[in-house]
Amino acid sequence: MVSTRGSGSAVGAIMHFNHFLSAYYPDPSYGGDRLYADMIEQAKLVDRLGYRGVTIPEHHLINILLVPDPLQMAVKVASVTRRIEIITSVCVLPLHDMRTFAGASIQADILCEGRLILGVGRGAFAYEMARLDCPLEASREKFDESLDVLMALYTREEVSWNGKYYKFDCHNSMSTAGAGLNNKDLAVGSCQPVNNLERGFKATY
Repeated sequence: MVSTRGSGSAVGAIMHFNHFLSAYYPDPSYGGDRLYADMIEQAKLVDRLGYRGVTIPEHHLINILLVPDPLQMAVKVASVTRRIEIITSVCVLPLHDMRTFAGASIQADILCEGRLILGVGRGAFAYEMARLDCPLEASREKFDESLDVLMALYTREEVSWNGKYYKFDCHNSMSTAGAGLNNKDLAVGSCQPVNNLERGFKATY
């Protein structure tokens, strides 16, 4: 993954490199301990080489991009690196309960000492989404509501909700602890333009 930053012109632009921490696991005999040790070594190397950041996926039930808990991996990467940004690409919101995910992501941001960029999305693989009771064709609608709930939990001390996927009475949030996780630290992943970009979120593709 690369990005450029400049004054709108290619002349004088700075190119930043981001390394995707692959977790391809075609041979179970290789061992999960070796798989994740390889990812950690990759992160340490790109930190030394001056890359801007590393990116961590979330997937379940398949041996492609095998990271069921990207926030946990992010905290580990932060503990062995000094400067790189740590980006989740992406945490699949329809598979999580926002009432617990809000606290988990805030805790991860604190433990990553502000280097976490929380990338969120609706899911990518129909196989895993269907087996986790969230068919891909319905995941966009659930994602939109989940993102609204998540932002409410980030920004308010007490939240009540009455929607299609979430219905709950007054709920205490970790909004004060999560002051560092705001729109500039949250990226919305999509394969097509999304309305959430109008709300100030970054886009990842």
